[in-house]
Amino acid sequence: MIQLNQLSPLKGRKRSKKRVGRGQGSGKGSHTSGRGAKGQKVRGKVHLYFEGGQLPITKRLPHQRGFKKERSNHLAVLKLSLFNVFDDGQEINVETLKEKDLIGIKIGQVKVIHDLPLQKKLVFKGLRFTEGAREEALKSGSTIE
Repeated sequence: MIQLNQLSPLKGRKRSKKRVGRGQGSGKGSHTSGRGAKGQKVRGKVHLYFEGGQLPITKRLPHQRGFKKERSNHLAVLKLSLFNVFDDGQEINVETLKEKDLIGIKIGQVKVIHDLPLQKKLVFKGLRFTEGAREEALKSGSTIE
């Protein structure tokens, strides 16, 4: 039975690598050693972004200064009629809206705008209201804290 350590590559499968810079008999480019003819790239190191004296693209583009910190105080705007889904007397804050998937995870503040009348008596905590939405919510018997 043949073991893995006894296997050898097929004939002609392995080829010895070309030795660069070892003269005419090395099989690779004699005195140029695979670097082509003369020039700057032959003689020394050239940066990848070097463009031959032309102003590089990294300097031609406008700079992006500073950074924006990801904050969780993004503002979500909800319509007042959306709150008719909740039960009477239920307390509504940002966390309860996240649980119901009405706002995203990164939302930190909610502003309520007026569109249709509210038909439930709810307790709003930590939400911002427009003047029309505040009047309509108070008219329905809801409380805003």
